[in-house]
Amino acid sequence: MTVGDDPNSVVLPIVEEALRLGKRVVDTEQVRVRTTSHEEQVTLCGELARETVTVEERLVVEKRLFVTEEIRLRRTASVTPVEVPATRPVMRAGIEREPMHNNQNGDLNG
Repeated sequence: MTVGDDPNSVVLPIVEEALRLGKRVVDTEQVRVRTTSHEEQVTLCGELARETVTVEERLVVEKRLFVTEEIRLRRTASVTPVEVPATRPVMRAGIEREPMHNNQNGDLNG
């Protein structure tokens, strides 16, 4: 391509390329999750607290010859360790990965 009437001049077009970045979902593997449930025997440990109160009633005679009544309370406390058998349900999950046999979404290069 020449400029005007000058056969020695050459015009070079400047080309610019435009790029576009895209993404897509490609299935590469399948995942299978399996759960199993079973019961597990456990022993629960704790403490059992017990309090008892004893009431004692006495008749008291004073020197003035008045009869009065007296009540005494006695409190005792005890703690006993206990173990109780129990059944606890337990669930476990396992994951299995399997490669895709049929790539339905196409090749990464395509």
